[in-house]
Amino acid sequence: MAVDANKIVDLGKYYRKHLLEDVMPFWEVRTKDTQCGGYLTCFDREGNVTDTDKYVWFQGRQFYMFSALYHQVEQRDDWLELADCGRDFLLKHAYAGDGRWHYQLDRQGNVKQAAISIFSDHFLLEGMCEYALATGRDDDTTLISDTFAAIERNTRDPDFKDIFHGTWKAKYRRHGLHMFGLQAARHARAILGDDRVRSFADYCLEQSLYVFAKDQYKAQFESVGSDNNVVMDEAD
Repeated sequence: MAVDANKIVDLGKYYRKHLLEDVMPFWEVRTKDTQCGGYLTCFDREGNVTDTDKYVWFQGRQFYMFSALYHQVEQRDDWLELADCGRDFLLKHAYAGDGRWHYQLDRQGNVKQAAISIFSDHFLLEGMCEYALATGRDDDTTLISDTFAAIERNTRDPDFKDIFHGTWKAKYRRHGLHMFGLQAARHARAILGDDRVRSFADYCLEQSLYVFAKDQYKAQFESVGSDNNVVMDEAD
């Protein structure tokens, strides 16, 4: 079926208008934590704060969003200030070392859960890369490299705990992290170069196309068994 170019243009205008006139006005005036730094991210529909804990993966997404708005939409000082707010807080409080990032902090930035999350790793990587492109600064290049290396190392590790989920019956490999891996490679490529990220991007793409996509079912699965086959158990 042919793609209607006019429809694509219309959708682009619609989503841009929705982002800039509906979504961003809600977040811009609420998310900055003027007392402790970083972002408040948990609100009800009326904009009332429902939780002041700081989930690092969510903080990283906010950091990326404001950096991307400044870099890709318009160089507004308030967007850059919001990106700075997230970066400064996260680099001070959320880094766990060896390219890894904590999962949850309290409002002040104290570690609330000892867990370290690969999802935090991914969103912090994307935020730092986009911030570097937005500002032209190279302050975070080493940290970007270390974070990317940790993501690559853990995604390739068949025994890495975040790759698996399931019941006592079996382990299930998760497609999501390989999909995230392609995003990580795309963002890191602009900072670290194609030679550094190409092998990992190819690995994640191969997993998506030839492990989690099953021709016999004409579908792509979110999970497969540890032997890469579809698992049908009583829960299914």
